[in-house]
Amino acid sequence: MKITGKSGVQKIYKNIYRIILPLAGNKPGPVNVYLITGKVVTLIDTGTLKTADILDKALSEIGVTFSDLQQIILTHGHVDHFGAAKKIQTGSVSHIDIAASSEDLDLIKYGLEVPAGQLLKYYKIMGIPLIFKLSLLLVNSVIKSLAEKCSVDRFLSDGDSITIGDYEARIVSTPGHTRGSICLFM
Repeated sequence: MKITGKSGVQKIYKNIYRIILPLAGNKPGPVNVYLITGKVVTLIDTGTLKTADILDKALSEIGVTFSDLQQIILTHGHVDHFGAAKKIQTGSVSHIDIAASSEDLDLIKYGLEVPAGQLLKYYKIMGIPLIFKLSLLLVNSVIKSLAEKCSVDRFLSDGDSITIGDYEARIVSTPGHTRGSICLFM
């Protein structure tokens, strides 16, 4: 497995590439997204909105642009996995289908938008001191800045089959990290 360029592009199998995208801080660590080329050019996860340009450069190392993508599969509804999907769609001259579990639709479509007043009420009920309430509100606003909300074109459920590149993958539902977490079994 060879890592090329500064972007962390790694060819891991025929027509399958791992792209390592940064996250701030050492934990939870970088985000892995995967590009599968072939019949149906597929991106699995997108990284955050802040790393869309890095992803674009990494894809260009492979010879792919946002406009070459036919589908994006989101493994779950956290901002580090869907945050750039809308920007990628907007940056493409053709439509890119976005697929995810319906269980994470609200996270992807609406984001973490709980009104500040509602959060403050919750924090009060929980007995959280004022300084921590303010810190939590700040963290929430930072998280919101890492993603653009987007629609989902196709819902994936346990046992479904989907073409990615030249491969057929089966969807395996793996709830826990989020309700709608999925894996692709090839």
